Amino acid sequence: EEDFRQQANRLRDLAGHDLAGTPETKQDSGFVARLVRRIIENLQIEIAGIYVSVRGSDLAAGLVVQSLSLVTTDKNGKRTFVDRTASVENKDNSFLFKALQINGLAIYLDEDDKSALRLSSIREDKETDIEAHSYLLAPLSFDAKLRQADSNKCIEYPKYTLASELSSLSLHLSRTQ
Repeated sequence: EEDFRQQANRLRDLAGHDLAGTPETKQDSGFVARLVRRIIENLQIEIAGIYVSVRGSDLAAGLVVQSLSLVTTDKNGKRTFVDRTASVENKDNSFLFKALQINGLAIYLDEDDKSALRLSSIREDKETDIEAHSYLLAPLSFDAKLRQADSNKCIEYPKYTLASELSSLSLHLSRTQ
């Protein structure tokens, strides 16, 4: 944890900005600082087919995610590339919008005698029927939208606004689990 804190401080010093992107001391930051800020603000992550399984003597626990997407958007939710490092006094430039979408997130705990006898590879397990598991958290989809305001430009707005949609949440726990 201390190493992470030191690395974050070094990155902050390099960029001349805090993690939210506000200038610490200098009003006019250098090329490297603007480049690092532009990269961080436009970082987009898309992952599909996450499957983590831990097996014990008589049980198997796992996490499944069909897809995960974290992208930068405009105020209407459309994917975009942003450049908030320019010194244009534009109200829309004072906000950073991100969208997170997770599909097929599930957590399972199988108490199966077969798992103790047959240790399969992850590839074999991934190809098995998704309905064959005893889910603690039934598969769900989740959407979230984040709006981050620059504190030096938008002091009348909240720093972060998070809106999310979760159609249903189902938790199951059997007596033996």
